[in-house]
Parts: sequence; structure tokens; C-alpha cells
Amino acid sequence: MNILNETENKLLQRKEVAIKLEHDSNPDYTTVSAMLAEKFKVEEARLSINKIFNNYGSRSFTIDAFIYNSLEAKQKFEPKKKEKKGAS
Repeated sequence: MNILNETENKLLQRKEVAIKLEHDSNPDYTTVSAMLAEKFKVEEARLSINKIFNNYGSRSFTIDAFIYNSLEAKQKFEPKKKEKKGAS
């Protein structure tokens, strides 16, 4: 796991990271979240993984993620998931 880019965004109280990961198969969000939490020594609840990119046929993946300073900051700045129509 190599860190490609790491920037501190003080306005949104988070760290924005881009990581390159070598993996045999397509990693899911829970696996990536656990790996990032271990690498940056934060709890998984403070992580937000945006995208997992792959070039077809290669084993390298590029991951864009946010690491918030606190859980309250994540709840404040992350967009809320929309409810499906007709769900009550």
C-alpha cells in the first residue's frame, strides 16, 4: 500500500488521501476500510471511502478516501443517503 497523495483539509476537518494498493482481486469497501484504519491508526467509523479505481487487467487499485478528525465532523460534512421512494 503506497500513499500517492495526502492533504489536510482544515475547513472540512479531514485528511484526503489517495492510495495505490496491489491486490489479487477487487477489494471490497469493508476490506479497504479495515486496511486504512490499521495503516492510519484511526477507527473505521471516521473513514469515508469514495472510490476504488482499477485499470482493466492490472492488479493495482487506486483508492480515494477521507479520514475525518472526529465522528461529529463526518456526520456534519458527509452527504446523507437518500431514502427510496415509497419506503416508510
